[in-house]
Amino acid sequence: MKAIATYELGTRKITVARLAAICHALDTTATDIIGRTYGRLSDDPDLALGWTIDLHTAARLRPAELAPLRRWADIRLRQLLPGQPQTTWLTRPALAALAMLCHLSPRELLRHLPRCDPPG
Repeated sequence: MKAIATYELGTRKITVARLAAICHALDTTATDIIGRTYGRLSDDPDLALGWTIDLHTAARLRPAELAPLRRWADIRLRQLLPGQPQTTWLTRPALAALAMLCHLSPRELLRHLPRCDPPG
């Protein structure tokens, strides 16, 4: 179990073969493990690389403090070509900038964002 903890903490890298062996022993799949890990990371603005945001919904959020986010989403929607998905990738720096404009912490803003989570 100590070796698994070193993988979980990121102090030791895991090979694909070792991951497959662990998955077999735990009667699960690598896809399930990675999906659950991604889910935890996507909720942490300090760890996630970014988030896929539903612009249409973001442009219609009601709280007054989210006015800068609504304006940003509306501008992004108007820049889309016909047929393009109404989503965008929001990076950590962009989240931080939008949070500052909304006078919220990145973590607080993240709770309001209409994210398009990967299927799982």
